[in-house]
Amino acid sequence: MKRLVLSLLVLVPLVAGIDGCPPGDPAGELVDRTWVLESYGPSSATPVLAGSHSTITFSLDGTCGGSGGCNSFSCEYDTEGYGIDIFLLYSTLMYCYPDDIMDQESAYYGALGTAYAFEIDASTMVLYYGEADGVARFHEE
Repeated sequence: MKRLVLSLLVLVPLVAGIDGCPPGDPAGELVDRTWVLESYGPSSATPVLAGSHSTITFSLDGTCGGSGGCNSFSCEYDTEGYGIDIFLLYSTLMYCYPDDIMDQESAYYGALGTAYAFEIDASTMVLYYGEADGVARFHEE
């Protein structure tokens, strides 16, 4: 009996996946990596402003957070396959100059709040959002 219990204790982490996600679960590719925004908008046509640094990091417990380029934010997320929902919880409220930074941050938060799918290829993530034409591209930090 002791041998069976010990065997189960060893096998459970293997069945659940090394990172705690079920084997083959795409969410496992998201977690414990910091993603840096490169571009966004229809067909990912708008590059981020020079010198800005917008990020997001996903944790295994369903929380996420990062920087909008000016302010820090906290969020929760839920995935099903390659589908994703991101729920912004709070953001700091600093004003940053120039106004373009604030506009970019607002667009970034809007993209996160309307995200519906993601893809990951090695160290690149693509987040689809909005009315099916919004694409945000990230690289791993």
